[in-house]
Amino acid sequence: INSQSIDQTCSKLLKQYHNFYIPMIDSKNIFSSFAKSDIKKFRHVILLPLQTDGFWFQGNCNFSTSFQFVHKLLSTIDPEIGVIITPHPGNLWFTDEIIKYFKENFQNFLYSPDILKIYCVSQYLMQYVDAVLSVSSMVGLQALIWKKKLFSIGETQLKVGAEYCFKSDISDIEKLPELLEKNTTNKDNVLSWLLTHF
Repeated sequence: INSQSIDQTCSKLLKQYHNFYIPMIDSKNIFSSFAKSDIKKFRHVILLPLQTDGFWFQGNCNFSTSFQFVHKLLSTIDPEIGVIITPHPGNLWFTDEIIKYFKENFQNFLYSPDILKIYCVSQYLMQYVDAVLSVSSMVGLQALIWKKKLFSIGETQLKVGAEYCFKSDISDIEKLPELLEKNTTNKDNVLSWLLTHF
């Protein structure tokens, strides 16, 4: 898929798609004040869309629970990188106690109460981040619509659009700051292929 070229017709299609989809999402966005206050404090910000338990998560990484995964990430990631976590609407394990714990222990944990109020909230936060990091959430591929960096974890379907695939235990997460500083690879050919084949 990565070797596929993009022709003029597909380029026009993508332009139309961008011009419709992104303004539509932005017109319903309620996170501008959150972006101006909390998000702007960090050199880089990533979005971490989570998943339901089962194959899509445990089958593709070396973590038993989403909490274990998030805790490892927040414990080891460069503190200059802000992290916005969006729980899957079918796996709302973010309790008040867990949110309080993350806030008290990790200064780069970015949170707004509206994250839990909006169904499928990740799309509304996409414009404010530099990259999406995910095990296998399809939100990862949607990062290509915004021309954001995508980093996958393990060997999942996200690899097709990813700038880099981290090990399934994220033991190489220290590479993230350097990867965020690099120019974003143009993945329009991948996005075009996905939109015209599915």
